[in-house]
Amino acid sequence: MVSYSGSDTTRNATLGQHVQQYEGRTRSDKTNTNGSPALLTAAGNMVAQAALQHIVLTYDPVAGQKIYVNGTYTGDVDPAKGGSLANWDNTFALVLGNETTGNRQWLGVIKFAAIHSRALTPAQVQQNFAAGVGERYYLLFDVSAL
Repeated sequence: MVSYSGSDTTRNATLGQHVQQYEGRTRSDKTNTNGSPALLTAAGNMVAQAALQHIVLTYDPVAGQKIYVNGTYTGDVDPAKGGSLANWDNTFALVLGNETTGNRQWLGVIKFAAIHSRALTPAQVQQNFAAGVGERYYLLFDVSAL
């Protein structure tokens, strides 16, 4: 869905979908260059639905990644448990709906994307979910061929 990556096997961070699970991958000194081991939401919960959802991936160096769906923490625990982001590659690209290689197109719709410089608190995630999408801005140019 959203990736800051160099290829489909090297990344700084990714929020993706694996069937009915959401997947978080964050490269740190406790993971490999692909952000493995990945954080997956529990398969039995089937949280990824064919409906508009508010999905948040947070990261802090102690707890690691957390995934929130519609303002609620899924309870899934990051197997890597945080770490330093000093090994990130600043030459990677921010990509929406695919990987830089173009071979992993996501078939969903992104209504809004935000990136913050720190992990949001559970209260902030809930507040943002309650606020909805808010202002809408339209691009006056076509980016579909990019």
